[in-house]
Amino acid sequence: MNITIQDHEKNQKKLLISLSPEDMKPYLQSAAQARGKNITIKGFRKGAAPYDVLEKSIGKEALWHEASADAIEQSYGEALKKHNLQPVGNPRVDITKSVPGNNFEFSVLVPLEPAFELPQYREIARDIVKKNKKTEITVDEHEVEEALNTLAKSRSAQGEDKEVKLDDEFAKSTGAFKTLEHLKESIREGIRKEQEQQRAEALRLKIIEAIRKETSMEVADLLIDNELTRMRDDLERHVASLDMSFDDYLKKAGQTREQLNENWKDKAKGRVEASFILKAIADAEDINPSSEEIEEHANRYLSGFDSPEHAESSIHPDVLRSHIRGMIRNDKVFNFLEKGDST
Repeated sequence: MNITIQDHEKNQKKLLISLSPEDMKPYLQSAAQARGKNITIKGFRKGAAPYDVLEKSIGKEALWHEASADAIEQSYGEALKKHNLQPVGNPRVDITKSVPGNNFEFSVLVPLEPAFELPQYREIARDIVKKNKKTEITVDEHEVEEALNTLAKSRSAQGEDKEVKLDDEFAKSTGAFKTLEHLKESIREGIRKEQEQQRAEALRLKIIEAIRKETSMEVADLLIDNELTRMRDDLERHVASLDMSFDDYLKKAGQTREQLNENWKDKAKGRVEASFILKAIADAEDINPSSEEIEEHANRYLSGFDSPEHAESSIHPDVLRSHIRGMIRNDKVFNFLEKGDST
């Protein structure tokens, strides 16, 4: 295997990897054996046919295609270890030469973590917190009435009652509420908690944006593209939950996919930069979630699946724990910044 590394703009490396026909043999053998277990060839037991017979049965092009996928994964991993590269996101792979019996060549664009200096993040966060002192949250009774009316309309639509009357009997029918006032208080508390959550999220956004404004870094374009893809996937899932096609959504919004990406580019860049800043602060302050915290959150998430097999088919356990580790770590960093600790 021959590997050439090229420096690429904005903290990216480009790997040019070439595998000789001899290098490809193990991957071809492995692909043939895997396919051979599921096909019947006259004169041979399943899985016992020699390579040349399997190649003729499966097809040289098809076998090469399957072997190539495994070759990319394995040789890319070896190249990272050999040259001590630690990517921070999904790479971009481009196959440049793929002809059976010849060298197999491809390039991999690898995004790397940017080098940057943190500003005085403690002081910045402390100033933001001081300027956004908590005030008592008051719930407008109009909001409570709106929520009650929405609930009543929902019950009416379900055919439970043609004319829903907002009284104690209605409150009892909705759950563990003895009176209408009891139900209203529950709604008030729900609205209050929602407003508290919104205020907390707004404060955290102000803190990280203020720190980001004082931080200079250059992030890989590939990371921004990956974040744009995640944002678009989230929106597509939300639109699908509304029984609407994404194309119809874009048409109603008067936007194309390209325009959507362009409008979101700064936001995606900000998210990527914020993730690096939070990680750097966690490293500087030695903030890390415990293994018990990670397992607790992971088990809570996995309990939502009907079987372990279903859970593993949805998300790899290592990927899940990595995501949870980052989520808990970021929450701890924000808690640290919000308290204005200076020790």
